Amino acid sequence: MVFKTKQDLAIELIKEIYSCGVEYVWIGADLLYGQSYQFAGQIENLGKKFVLDVKKDQHVYTEKPIILTEQKRKKISYKIINDVLSLK
Repeated sequence: MVFKTKQDLAIELIKEIYSCGVEYVWIGADLLYGQSYQFAGQIENLGKKFVLDVKKDQHVYTEKPIILTEQKRKKISYKIINDVLSLK
């Protein structure tokens, strides 16, 4: 058994639904998924339209940021390494 996050499982389900020929226009998800830039990026890479809940103070970028990830023990930290504008 391999550990998978809820976001990983959701992406697998989205791919499976698509491969079965189910037609849909939008993907919607709550805050748990909306907090994950990786999840949003994976949906975007699939070419799907989506709407995700976000926290009221979450940064939304007008251009694609370059994100450096670093894992220390069980915590993953993220740092934007290019100069992009974000809206709060």
